[in-house]
Amino acid sequence: MTANSSSILTVSFNRLALVLLSVGLALGITAVIILAVGASPVEVVQLVWEGSVGTAVKRSDTAVVWVSLAIASAGLLITFRAGQWNIGVEGQIVLGTIFTIWAAQWFWDNPTPLAFPIMLIWGMVGGAMWGVLIGALKIWGGVNEIFGGLGLNFVAGGLTIYLIAGPWRPEGSSSVSTSELMPRELLLPPLEGLRISPYAVAPAVLVLVIVSPLL
Repeated sequence: MTANSSSILTVSFNRLALVLLSVGLALGITAVIILAVGASPVEVVQLVWEGSVGTAVKRSDTAVVWVSLAIASAGLLITFRAGQWNIGVEGQIVLGTIFTIWAAQWFWDNPTPLAFPIMLIWGMVGGAMWGVLIGALKIWGGVNEIFGGLGLNFVAGGLTIYLIAGPWRPEGSSSVSTSELMPRELLLPPLEGLRISPYAVAPAVLVLVIVSPLL
């Protein structure tokens, strides 16, 4: 074994040890908090497991949430490796969703296969625009990206509430809890009886596969 390969193995081992230590500390602190309120850590873990992957439906619902978080996390990894912070990823996900729905409304009454790439592009534009705004606040306004990101998260939430309670509220409805539902033809085809679509999982996995060697 050469000195270079030995050095690489040492670095890899140290990184793995750091990850395991971090996970162990997180689990340990969580267990202490659970014990402090008089609950059983084992029972809590069991409930979390059953609630997230206990059935096919729950595994599907967990995967639906995982897709967005996985893609956003891949972007965060690159940001952190560059020595920057992005605490505004929540707002970027929200703005990406808003732009996606806005684009979908062009095809509301006439769904076509062309709608999917257009919705995807506008979703990316919305999320990227919110991220660029954080950068602009830092460069030209002197606002730290942590505070800018956190602040814009609240703005994104407020914009969502405004749209649901106003322009996007279902016609003839007094409810402010949801917007008008998107036509099924504009949704990615899900697996039978489940919410998750393989067409959503595949890009998320691809992004992780691409980002991993880059790091």
